[in-house]
Amino acid sequence: MPVSPTYPGVYIEEIPSGVRTIVGVATNIAAFVGRAVSGPVAEATTIESFADFERIFGGLSLDFPMSYSVNDFFQNGGSQAIIVRLFKPTSAAAPGVAQLTATGTVALPLVASSPGTWGNALVATTDTDQITDEIAQLYGFKDQKTGQLFNLTIKETVNGQILSQERFLNLVSVQKDAKGNPIPLPGAAQSQLVDRVLAQSSQLALVAPPPAAPAAGPAPGPAPAPAPAPAAPPPRR
Repeated sequence: MPVSPTYPGVYIEEIPSGVRTIVGVATNIAAFVGRAVSGPVAEATTIESFADFERIFGGLSLDFPMSYSVNDFFQNGGSQAIIVRLFKPTSAAAPGVAQLTATGTVALPLVASSPGTWGNALVATTDTDQITDEIAQLYGFKDQKTGQLFNLTIKETVNGQILSQERFLNLVSVQKDAKGNPIPLPGAAQSQLVDRVLAQSSQLALVAPPPAAPAAGPAPGPAPAPAPAPAAPPPRR
């Protein structure tokens, strides 16, 4: 603030400079936008290592140059990368998400967790190994037959080699009665619903959504008015 002189002399006033110190910023963070084998589409995903990229986006592939760019980034000291995967389906009718059906004790329709041809390598099976009546009772069922608990195994297999595998135990799906209405599940079994478990924990597959209901046709219009009665002939004179 200005100095108020009270006696003759030399006064010194220091005025702050308008120059601001340049603050250093991190130079080991990068963003990559491009195609990848698998993974979420049009969504920014932060990774801390190339191992994260392999787990989420499928690793190195000659058909996807971005994978090599990300690998080189981490090889040269990069510490954090933001990945945005791009994917263009061939048509609106073919979104590019592989469909499959788990075989075994329960036939369960599934879809790959993300679009891409990688989903064609998925194989799923269900079984009831080591599921006893005592385990069914823990989830509120009378016995295993009533609860219909099952295990689910999902594998990604390429040329006979298992690239990734997931196994989920003691799952349950919504059952329906003779009229097609869902049967209420015990409270303890709600956490084991297969669609909920896969949505929270699976990197490979999700439960297929139910088929869309057919579009309703146009509402019927009003009934046509009856034709008027013919006029009576004029009287004869």
